Amino acid sequence: MKKGVPMTIVKATAKGQILIQAPIREKLSIGKGTPLRISREGNRILIEPVQKDVVKAGKGDAEIPGARSE
Repeated sequence: MKKGVPMTIVKATAKGQILIQAPIREKLSIGKGTPLRISREGNRILIEPVQKDVVKAGKGDAEIPGARSE
C-alpha cells in the first residue's frame, strides 16, 4: 500500500457487498450510481471509478483558438 494511505478493513455481506468509507468516496467523487471498474491483480481486488468520457457524452464542446466555426 502507498505510504500515507490508511488501510481500512471491511467485511463483505452475504451478497458480497462492501462499504467504501465516506472519506474515500468523497476524495474520489463516488456517489450513488457512480460506475466502478472492478478488476483483479494477482491476489488483490482493484476498485476504481470510471471516468466519464466528456467527448462521448457530448459535453466536450470547447473553443479552440484559431478554429473556424461551421
